[in-house]
Amino acid sequence: MKKTKGFLAAALTLSVALTAADAFAQTGPLGAVRARAAARNAARTGAVSELETVAPAQTPATTAAPARATAAAKKSDGSEFVVPANATAEQLLAQADRLLSNETVFETEEEYVVWVDKMLATNAKIADRVLSMKTTDEVFLKAVSLKGQVLCYQASVDVAVLPKLKAYADALQKNKRVQSLEEGRDAALAFSGVYLQAKVADVVERGGTAQELKTAMKEVEAFVAAHPTAADMTTDLVVPVAILAATLEDPTLPTAVWAPILKNLKAAGDADSLRALESLEGAIRFSELEGKTFEWFGRTVDGKAFDPASVKGKVVLVDFWASWNESCADVQEQLAKLYQAYNKSGFEIVGYNLDGDAKAMQAYLAKSPLAWPILTDLQAIAAKEKSLARYYGIDEVPTLILIGGDGKVAATDVDLETLLATLKVVFPNVEAPTLGTAAPAAQPSAAATGTTRRTGTPATPGAAATGTRRPVGSAR
Repeated sequence: MKKTKGFLAAALTLSVALTAADAFAQTGPLGAVRARAAARNAARTGAVSELETVAPAQTPATTAAPARATAAAKKSDGSEFVVPANATAEQLLAQADRLLSNETVFETEEEYVVWVDKMLATNAKIADRVLSMKTTDEVFLKAVSLKGQVLCYQASVDVAVLPKLKAYADALQKNKRVQSLEEGRDAALAFSGVYLQAKVADVVERGGTAQELKTAMKEVEAFVAAHPTAADMTTDLVVPVAILAATLEDPTLPTAVWAPILKNLKAAGDADSLRALESLEGAIRFSELEGKTFEWFGRTVDGKAFDPASVKGKVVLVDFWASWNESCADVQEQLAKLYQAYNKSGFEIVGYNLDGDAKAMQAYLAKSPLAWPILTDLQAIAAKEKSLARYYGIDEVPTLILIGGDGKVAATDVDLETLLATLKVVFPNVEAPTLGTAAPAAQPSAAATGTTRRTGTPATPGAAATGTRRPVGSAR
């Protein structure tokens, strides 16, 4: 599964609203859709069987982040749910923050579920109390986002709550004070976006009909047309739509639901709509990439045009990376072992750097030289040429794409274990290197300490062999 980026458009800047949206993306229906796709791909773990055919590789799964017990971990005595009658708005919001970040030990999953229900009910009460007070705009916005956050979490475990989330988002659209504040308008859009994305994801998770999907996407279409600044939210719907199309064995379905949205964005013509159009086209192109010929664009770090003929007939791994992401460095350390072992036999790596600062990239390469060709997005932009990353909707690093000797993509989002297994099959006479693995986070025995869960920390993207990926836009 590809998308693990921030759940809504970068334009939605209200941090708490985005936190709620991202939490819902990872724990709610869309998270289930992602896990379903990951599980389906995991069944094919191992080598890409035939590199010149459409053979998807295993993709990183979305798994719960391992919790770590600390000296502060304790069992709940219920005192955290007592809301002081005379507390100020600031004190109430501070209590809500503590509840969302509290680390508590639970003996059973049932205890955890009960605690979370109480936590959500308490924070809903706090939000309503603060919203009834006379407060500054800053405090008001925090309460607005807190209430929406509660609804997001509730809907993540019960889709029956989705209509309440929609009603709340609609109310924010009509609230004069909310709409008078830029961050308030952003929050209203954020929660509307969460609702729409979850509605589509629910259709997919239930294995709904094509008509159900088309109906849900009509609502998405109307939202995008009315709010082009939030149109980037559609990129997170590409994977669910593709999954349902595959489930229903209806390859025409994606085109049917995306065509009107793409048409409307193009017709709008404003900068926000065109940026969203480019992102959506890239995400769709990436989702359909396996089995198709890879199209090369790019310039090297010294500005020279990349020659696709230099990799013709080779097994090629394209590594999208950035100097600021530690996982990229971890991946490249392992790739260096594969390159040394297999390069002379016909394996090539092409790196594509996504740094927004040329000096940062150059400093990284000076400290950690890479033996394979490096292309850079900055040089493509400077030359006013197509960006390979934008063309294929690459918004997370590291992202690895495997190309066969026929020039066709064998796997997107390939992980290192699958890559190594594939190279062993393709080059059986080469002595395979041993790849290192990241050390797991320390985790106490559940039998000895009970199950420790950190509230407010939703399931996070699994750090598979590719490492933990981060949205490109977060540090560019």
